[in-house]
Parts: sequence; structure tokens; C-alpha cells
Amino acid sequence: MKSFALSVATLFTLYTQYTQAAPLTAAIVCPLYLPAPFPDPFEAVKPALDGYYLTASNQKAVLVNEQPLQAFTYSENGPVGLWGSAPRPNSCPGYGYLNIVPYTSGLYQYAPLKWGPTASTSWNATVGGHLTNLGTPSSDVFVACKSDAADTYSLFITGVGALPVSLTDSAGTAFAAANCVRTKISVAAPNYEYAPA
Repeated sequence: MKSFALSVATLFTLYTQYTQAAPLTAAIVCPLYLPAPFPDPFEAVKPALDGYYLTASNQKAVLVNEQPLQAFTYSENGPVGLWGSAPRPNSCPGYGYLNIVPYTSGLYQYAPLKWGPTASTSWNATVGGHLTNLGTPSSDVFVACKSDAADTYSLFITGVGALPVSLTDSAGTAFAAANCVRTKISVAAPNYEYAPA
């Protein structure tokens, strides 16, 4: 019995030393799932930004002057998700979710929008209506700000009161309010019949 106790103690000591020196790493197995892309259903209201669509650029919510093929998930009361728009905690591909960047306190005049790995903002994305934040304050009015160098607009949502002289997006880029335009974003039904060649 004494030799068995020594063997267990020895094995335990070896295991403890091994795990402290070289921690075990588990291989991550990602699911084999890829949602079907369809034409982007979120278009800025005409005529202010005719032909601009909601998408992601470096996790920022932006409007681009094309209708990309993408995989969205949305509903009348829940998150708006875009496949591949934000890094996932496990490094597997998946949906990123459109969120209002939180303010530290009080009601905001405007808020940047960012795609994140988890949903913290609920939206009303009723087909035929306008994309609407269901939080406090609730809003369906967006502000799109364009830099001089690109044909891409950084996207913000309005809050209470007048806009300040400049707006700062989730990446820290400042825009003069004079370079911004108010718009709404219409919601179309997903067109799964579109088959890319």
C-alpha cells in the first residue's frame, strides 16, 4: 500500500510540474457554418445618401456607395448582426452585432456605432420601416459623416438636443458637423433568391 501511495504522489507531483511549466492548450474547432449572403437590406434614405448601404469597416458602422452581398440577421425587436463584422472571442467566424458605443453617464447628443462580438443594443428592423434604436433615447435618425479622403461615411445615431460642432467616431476620428448629413436607414426583406455567379 505504501508503494501505491508513493506512486500516486509521484504522478501528482509530475502532473503539477508539467502543467505549471507548459500549460495544455486545446485546439479550437470552429463549426462548419456559413450563412448565405444576400444584397444588403439596409439602405440610407434617399435623396440625402442615395445608394449608400450599412456595413462594417474595422468594426465601425459605415455607409458605402454600393450594395454589397452580406449575411445579416435582424428582427423587429433584437440585435442586428452582420457576419464577419467583429472579431469573435474564440477566433471562429460569426456574427458581429451593431451596438451604440456606451456613454459614461447621462443622455447623449449623438453616439458612435460599432460592431461587436456581443449584442448590447436592441433594434427595431421591421421590413418596410426604418432601423430604430429601442433604447433610451429611442431614435431612427442617423448622422453620416464623411472625411475628405474617402467615399465612406462613418455612422452615428442622434440622441437629445442639438449636435455639437464636431463628432468623434468609435475609432477616435473627429468630423466637423458641417461635413455630416442626417438620414434614416430603410429596412428591406432579405433577398435569398439572389445567387451570386
